[in-house]
Amino acid sequence: MFQHHQQVHINVRLAAPLVEGLPQPPQPVVKIPTPTFIVDHGETTIDLSRRTLVIAGDEAWEVPGLEDVPTVAEPTAPAPYHPVHPLAVQTFTNEYAEYTKPEHIIVVGHPTLSRDIMELVADDTIELTILSKTTQVTNPWRRNATIATRVWVINEPTADWIRICAAATDVAIEKVRTVLADETFGFTGLHVAAAVADSLSTNDYAVFGASNPIRDASLVGLPFQAVDTFSPRGVAGIDGTTSQIMGIALAAQAQHPTEIRAPRTLALIGDVTFLHDVGGLLTPDNSPLPENLTIVVANDNGCGIFHALEVGDPEFQPSFEQAFGTPHNTNIAALCDAYGLEYQQVTTLPDLILALDDAAETTGLRIIEAVTTRATRAALHHQLSH
Repeated sequence: MFQHHQQVHINVRLAAPLVEGLPQPPQPVVKIPTPTFIVDHGETTIDLSRRTLVIAGDEAWEVPGLEDVPTVAEPTAPAPYHPVHPLAVQTFTNEYAEYTKPEHIIVVGHPTLSRDIMELVADDTIELTILSKTTQVTNPWRRNATIATRVWVINEPTADWIRICAAATDVAIEKVRTVLADETFGFTGLHVAAAVADSLSTNDYAVFGASNPIRDASLVGLPFQAVDTFSPRGVAGIDGTTSQIMGIALAAQAQHPTEIRAPRTLALIGDVTFLHDVGGLLTPDNSPLPENLTIVVANDNGCGIFHALEVGDPEFQPSFEQAFGTPHNTNIAALCDAYGLEYQQVTTLPDLILALDDAAETTGLRIIEAVTTRATRAALHHQLSH
């Protein structure tokens, strides 16, 4: 038997015969409520007149009292009132840091997507508060930090601090727009994420795969108000993502059984993620099908995220493709045909935008394969980081 404070795994030997008639459960059936594992770490006082920045990651929540604080929010976190673009944190560590670096950082949930943000939080000259509702506390830096669940705030964010964060965000957004408009980068996963983000509407459900898609989503503006966003984080990696997407779409339509048209679920995943769980597309007879689901597969024929890491440096190129790029050359159209799914391939940004517009006007389950390049990923990442 495996036992953890939140789960128990028991191996049970089955007796033969396995079935002797249908069991008769007692009536009425008693439903056991789902247990909660909320831990209250208490309250801490926050002086908002200091330069305070919230970093909201996966499992973050809207913390009463912090509504007006500039916030870097990952796509699965609640959309903040004063959003700070993840690239804007570069402003806090450049030559103007004396005037722009936060004096206090508040971490909510589990941020993981940006190295720049993680390095900023690791700065031991910045006071750190970590808010958690569970036994899990996001502090990989082993820093001295205040741990709490609730806050009591005094004073308000200064107008100067709000302007600094807004200006830094404007610069970061313009940098992303410039990269997207630069044709030398070709059609990349970032372009796909931008098109998907622009296609989202109020009350849609969005799903982003691990690796580049969720990071690209953070660069092109997510999270959005009134768009429920999901992504497998942590050790989940890319396992079961296609199945998760199908489940989210089914759950979304089950929550709105009387609506003529099911809420739209729009997913963006990479090719390796799609192939790793392509069996998740299999739906047995007499099982419900997603009524309004579009899955966009950004296919760069391998693992583009590694181009932007140290292993993507020129000195490692002789063995990069075999060890990290891992091209597969899989015929995704044939896979979709085997599952009997509606399929469309696009190779340019305008074609993707048209395909997404068409998908928004129809129902059913469809796959859009966006054939992209990862050859320029390192250069694109360098342009965004400088």
